[in-house]
Amino acid sequence: MTCICAACIFKGRKSGLFPEFINLTGVLFATFFSIHYYLIVSARVKQYVTVKLSEPLFHFVVFAVIALVVMGVFVVVRKGWLIILKIETMSFINKYGGILIAGMKGYLLCCLVFLSLIISGNEIARYNSRKSLSSLIMANTSVNIYSACYSRIVNRFFPNEGMNKKVFKVLSRRNNN
Repeated sequence: MTCICAACIFKGRKSGLFPEFINLTGVLFATFFSIHYYLIVSARVKQYVTVKLSEPLFHFVVFAVIALVVMGVFVVVRKGWLIILKIETMSFINKYGGILIAGMKGYLLCCLVFLSLIISGNEIARYNSRKSLSSLIMANTSVNIYSACYSRIVNRFFPNEGMNKKVFKVLSRRNNN
């Protein structure tokens, strides 16, 4: 997890404030969409895929693919906006603002990876995630972001859209083991 955060901060120092802000937005969207839709998409995809995987492992793969696709879309959006706008701020603000935003992005990305390890159903990954120091600060962050986005945005505009409650059960099982 430290390597992910360090790589994000190093990249953020070079890329600057605005590109890292778009990347942070991409990680937030990836967190919401991957948690919200991984069960629905995995049920649909499982009908068409003949590969025999355990259900938690299949959920893990679908969760990771959704997150990567959403972040990939935001990479394209970032490049497009940078071509169109060519925003330049003062170098001090650009450099240190990029580092700060990249640090937040790295933390949220680590939380997403942490949650995906828990979803994977692998007992070794669950045991190590439960025993790691990272679990104290990363265990509930992605789910809390999902819950806040759902209750404040999705539930207001789409009241019939159901919340993914299984991820809360998976996380509570992780905390009880």
